[in-house]
Amino acid sequence: MEPEDDDERAKKWAVLYAEDEEELKDLTVELLSSKGFNVLPAGDGEEALDVFSKNADGIGAVLTDVVMPKMNGKELFDKIRETDPRMGVVFISGYSRKELSKEESALPANTKFFSKPVNMDDIERTLVELIRVRRP
Repeated sequence: MEPEDDDERAKKWAVLYAEDEEELKDLTVELLSSKGFNVLPAGDGEEALDVFSKNADGIGAVLTDVVMPKMNGKELFDKIRETDPRMGVVFISGYSRKELSKEESALPANTKFFSKPVNMDDIERTLVELIRVRRP
């Protein structure tokens, strides 16, 4: 099978995207959608957890900001992994890993970290890779 076919199959799974900056969230949803992803946006970690609980069977990966109100990205990750230990997660942050707190920067296996601004081609490749691992 051609790599493009695998990419298209991976993109059939939804991506849960948690970001509290509204303009950035809208732009990222638009860009990911233009690359063929079905994006489920959320404005903070609590909302993202609610979206996840209602759509878990259709979600292939999670893209989340690290620093958000109500529930940060790491806390969201921990809650999701209680339900789905294999879920791939991409963390993004306006802070470098060195600037994040020890708890926020301690990211477990099957996760990736990008500092903002992000390269959407890198995000696309990473999401596809994580979805392929979880949803072969």
